Amino acid sequence: MIKKIFTVCAAVLVLCGAMSCNKDEEDTEKPTFDNTDATPVEGGKYLPGGKIIVHQTFSDNEELGSFNIEIHNNFDHHSHSTETAKSISKHEDHDHDHEHGDVENAWVFNQDYEIPAGKKVYTADLTIDIPETIAEGDYHFMIRVTDKAGWQEIKAVSLEIED
Repeated sequence: MIKKIFTVCAAVLVLCGAMSCNKDEEDTEKPTFDNTDATPVEGGKYLPGGKIIVHQTFSDNEELGSFNIEIHNNFDHHSHSTETAKSISKHEDHDHDHEHGDVENAWVFNQDYEIPAGKKVYTADLTIDIPETIAEGDYHFMIRVTDKAGWQEIKAVSLEIED
């Protein structure tokens, strides 16, 4: 009986030790953005047929995984929680010619990018071509960075694409 209790206690101690060891090694931190010299910037203005220069540095406590860039219209003037209050309220005085723009020709861009393995810090430098024949108006540029553990952080800025 004592041997059985000792065996159970030893098993519980080993299990608790293993769980606490794994818990200490678990990555629970989201990746971050370094906004120094980041582009595009809030309220950036672009021409149809032009280019958006993307410069963004990401970091993570363990290891980065990938990032995604999404651009979609903001003809209805919705907001994302990462936008500044100033950019959200700017629509009150905005010229609403494109409030419900030509949704059929609205530009949608969505692309995933892998970050090289083992990187804790990575700078994305790329150029996105803006189609010439898109509906002009307000757009959102969203960038999501995901670390190897699956944690994600999102940054959104408002852009204007008009001739």
